[in-house]
Amino acid sequence: MIRRMYYNFMLLKPVSEEVFDTFITTIVTFVDALMETKADTKEISIVLIKEAHQFQKTITHGQKLLNELITSSTKKTISGKDIFKLYDTFGFPLELTKEIVEEE
Repeated sequence: MIRRMYYNFMLLKPVSEEVFDTFITTIVTFVDALMETKADTKEISIVLIKEAHQFQKTITHGQKLLNELITSSTKKTISGKDIFKLYDTFGFPLELTKEIVEEE
């Protein structure tokens, strides 16, 4: 859910510092609301920032590879083997692959 939310924030290109701060604040507020005790918001923020940066690298690399697959394909489909490789090798989420391919 957090990755999906961050992906949608990434679509607001470019992801400005303000947008990123809004993302972190939203997640921390959400986690805090679910916790029975006060959450360690600083620790949550640190973990989220690391995860968001890593996920952004994954998405950027995965989208580049996916776009190459789309443009090099002679059909209007991408093989299951290629889709699985994006997921298994590069960590590119299956649901995002589906969403991007359907948009193309």
